[in-house]
Amino acid sequence: MACGLILYAASTASYPFETSSEVKFVNRLVNGTAVGVIGTVTGTLAAVVTPVRYQGRGIAYFSMSTALALCIGPFLSISLLDWIGASGLFWVATVFTFCSLFLVFFVRVTKTEYRKEKKKLSIKDFIEPSIIPFCLVVALICVAWGNIQAYMGAYAEVNNVQPAAALLFVVYAVAMLVSRPFTGKICDTHSPQLVFYPSIVCLALGLICLWAGTNDFFVLLAGVLAGLGFGNITSVGQTTAVSMVPRNQYTQANSTFYIFFDMGTGLAPYLSGFLIPLAGHNGIFGLTSILAFVCIPLY
Repeated sequence: MACGLILYAASTASYPFETSSEVKFVNRLVNGTAVGVIGTVTGTLAAVVTPVRYQGRGIAYFSMSTALALCIGPFLSISLLDWIGASGLFWVATVFTFCSLFLVFFVRVTKTEYRKEKKKLSIKDFIEPSIIPFCLVVALICVAWGNIQAYMGAYAEVNNVQPAAALLFVVYAVAMLVSRPFTGKICDTHSPQLVFYPSIVCLALGLICLWAGTNDFFVLLAGVLAGLGFGNITSVGQTTAVSMVPRNQYTQANSTFYIFFDMGTGLAPYLSGFLIPLAGHNGIFGLTSILAFVCIPLY
């Protein structure tokens, strides 16, 4: 964990000093590797320390931190960009990372001993093949949220809804925080499907609001629906992933889940960038809503 945070802090602080596209791509690769290490370790720890019968609630509470970061980050970016510029945003992120590095030394987790066997490394040491079909569906869903994160600023400028666009991420956080204690309990006492299906529908409807409505009301409504939708998909998705494997394979399950999660989120702006000249920023959200609905039968 500490090594991941140090690597992340160093790569984040390097962004303002990049001199070429090649350097930027290499630094982004290092940055993403650090995020992968941090996410896998923390996600596994949360699953391991939570009793199985309370795993839905435990992971829901833990993943609130990730979801809050994913909405507070864009909110701060949109709010502070005009004041401190892009370089200033990277320095703010670097300070936050060093704060996390300081706090990690206060974390104490009971060690669990597993029987050690000498064997060659294989793909199963890093990825759990049995949950790949489920994780592919999660990756497609993440494309939807990835577009909101990547293009909300440009969408707000085109439609002149900047204040509402910044508040979208705050509304998202509130909706997520209010709903997750209930959805976690439903996941434990009934089934993940009872949460997953409505969450996909809510996310799709939120994207439709951004596509069809171009005023403050629809932007904020989209934030509520995204919080109820994607805000719960992340926690229920991780709970489902670890429930599909034995307890000693939680690390591989979390690694696989986050690989596909980050792949969907990361590919979204790249793939959608080719369509913006044809469909516009509003049209991107409309097309992504169709993708979200397609995920229902796939799931």
